[in-house]
Amino acid sequence: MTFTNVSKRILIVDDDDAIRAGLGALLEMDDWETRGANTVKSGIVAFSEFAPDVVLLDVSLPDGSGVDLLDQIKRHSESTPVIMMSGAGTFETVVESIKRGAETYLTKPFEYEALKVTLEQASRMAAREKELAVFRRSTEKDGARLSGVSEATRHLNELIEQVAPAPSPVLLEGESGTGKGLVARLIHNRSNRSKA
Repeated sequence: MTFTNVSKRILIVDDDDAIRAGLGALLEMDDWETRGANTVKSGIVAFSEFAPDVVLLDVSLPDGSGVDLLDQIKRHSESTPVIMMSGAGTFETVVESIKRGAETYLTKPFEYEALKVTLEQASRMAAREKELAVFRRSTEKDGARLSGVSEATRHLNELIEQVAPAPSPVLLEGESGTGKGLVARLIHNRSNRSKA
């Protein structure tokens, strides 16, 4: 399986040296850049210095709970996917991890192929989140046009230019999450009432 156009930095936080080394070697063969940590404290330091795209995090660490480290990671970067793993996970631990923002939970031992699929999904989602953040920042700065080069984006920008100066109301329809609010802001920003 190949990973294309996705992030490739992963932090492995596990107190078992053999697991960290083994996962690191396998992931590096799949072109991941890896960093390891074996405690909550070293995990926070590694996360800050390495800025991983994905975190593999064991629930049980010598100086605390991986779930507590999950909280700290999410405070620093809500969009970084965290995959929890444990050899003795309870249903309550799984639920608590997901509630606190983990993408998924793997029970050790797990097949490397299952991990690869999980990582591919998580890293693609992280890449999309980063693209969306850049897109949101660019539209907030610009406030006038949708960024992009596709025919659909160009057509939508032309429509916005046509309707923005009109004094009449504009009805935007579409499913949730399709960008109606963004288009409404762009129309408003280009209208004669943009300061109102």
